[in-house]
Amino acid sequence: MYNIIEMKEETEGAALKSSSAFESVNSAQMPDSIETTDVAPFVPDYKHLMSRNLMIYTFSNEDDLINYQVEMISNNQIRGLLKVDYTRINGKVCLQYDVTSLVPLRKLFERRKINRDDFIFIIKQIVDLIDNLEQYLLDSGGIVFDSQLVFADPQDLKLGFTYLPTMKMSYGLKGLKAFLLKLVVNDINFADEPSDNYVRKLIEALKAKGFTLSSLKDYLAQINNIESVSQGETKKLRTGNRSGRILSSTQMDDIKLAQKEFDTSLFPERSKEPRTNIHPDNNANKKQNLLSEGLTQKSIENQSELKTATKLCYPPKSYIILFSAIGVLIIFGVVLIVSGVLSPANPDFLLSLFGFVLIGGAIIYLIYSKLFTFDNKVERTIVKKRVNVTPSEDNFAYKGFSVPIRPQNRNVQRGIPEVREGKVHRTNNNYPTRNLCEKKRDATPQEGTVLLNAGSLKVPHLKRIVDNASETILLKSFPFMIGRLEGQVDYCLKNPAIGKLHAEVLKTSEGYFICDINSKNGTFINGERICPGKENIVQNEDHITLGNEEFIFCEG
Repeated sequence: MYNIIEMKEETEGAALKSSSAFESVNSAQMPDSIETTDVAPFVPDYKHLMSRNLMIYTFSNEDDLINYQVEMISNNQIRGLLKVDYTRINGKVCLQYDVTSLVPLRKLFERRKINRDDFIFIIKQIVDLIDNLEQYLLDSGGIVFDSQLVFADPQDLKLGFTYLPTMKMSYGLKGLKAFLLKLVVNDINFADEPSDNYVRKLIEALKAKGFTLSSLKDYLAQINNIESVSQGETKKLRTGNRSGRILSSTQMDDIKLAQKEFDTSLFPERSKEPRTNIHPDNNANKKQNLLSEGLTQKSIENQSELKTATKLCYPPKSYIILFSAIGVLIIFGVVLIVSGVLSPANPDFLLSLFGFVLIGGAIIYLIYSKLFTFDNKVERTIVKKRVNVTPSEDNFAYKGFSVPIRPQNRNVQRGIPEVREGKVHRTNNNYPTRNLCEKKRDATPQEGTVLLNAGSLKVPHLKRIVDNASETILLKSFPFMIGRLEGQVDYCLKNPAIGKLHAEVLKTSEGYFICDINSKNGTFINGERICPGKENIVQNEDHITLGNEEFIFCEG
């Protein structure tokens, strides 16, 4: 059995990451070398301008650009491409790409594990983009296939590619092929999960002779077909199991191989690391996590439960039209009565009344027969929430340590500041106190240590200023990411002014640095805004502002 980790060292000497997705590629042969693309020999600059973070390419010679393509990308919002503005400054041509609130793809892969659905979604976006370019007379060779220059929304994984309409662009799909191979080999940190060899199948498609865009489309069609079959098999396994639980991965593998319905390889081992950064936990995982945090079984059963149901119903528009028509008929009848047409004194009263009822009924029937048919029904999901809170939960309130500071010099007074770490805070009575504490502070740290005396810390840390009190955040690992997207950051701030991945603190041999990750409200050092995407040195007692959150950096 051949494993992808045993590939030839000619693949740029890259250190391959071990994960189940890589192990599933047990029969794929990698190419002798991964070619690099010459799509973008130009180096961009990053600036903040008019509440936007821009990636700027500057060209001293306008003849280096393809003019009609420049007009195409600047005058049209092409799905999958970064929005670009075209300007001339001092005889130079500038292409300004808006990367506000977006994260470089390579940086995102460092913070997030990619599962099967995420990977297929990335491939599908690439295929849709190349298909879409043909409508605008653009060539795929103009796309910069570099994970450092491809940007993504860290929450929904929607990609934004850079398109450089230069005369030096390479035509064809050579750059795309090298980009995908590099993603699989070097960049992506795959999640540990049951696999159908989707990575191996992609590598086989890439190394095949005559690789085209149709090869990727066939790959997606094959994967989607396997997914639909797999879902059907899972449903059968659930039905056939008397206990009503899902069978283990080993049992599923044995049954599927015995039936020979499709060829899959499932992994017997699963990672013990939590996967909260990929998908929300199901109810079973929630209960297991709560047990690990010291809650009793009684408190688990009293947690909030969501029940969903789907039913067919008519859209609100149909009811609005029907009742509007009825209202118009009623108003019209009142007018006829006032005018005397439907008055009993009128000799034609019965005839007029019959005609009014006949016409009104015909109108109502016509509207009902057109709008209230089975074909017009739509699905509506109804969510029912049942909340049963254990009365003793109030006893878990956590009184966080706080020390007043002097507002005039903004120096944090030494004392007993609150230090946040982990998932559970415990008091001397060993009561879990996470939820109420985090709600009070609106921040969810991923790392740190609870200290009773933080006055003489010898490790680097940040002091967060909150209402004349300080909260100490230990920087135990680097890079240390701060943002509001829980699960992908080391310290989470539930503040809408903070970016999803706002900024990160780095440590090098030259000292400590902070880098803004294209956040909308920016990062400031001692009141001066720093450029996004660039590392800026920070020194002891520097004041750092992220949006409207203030911190003091201490080297320790």
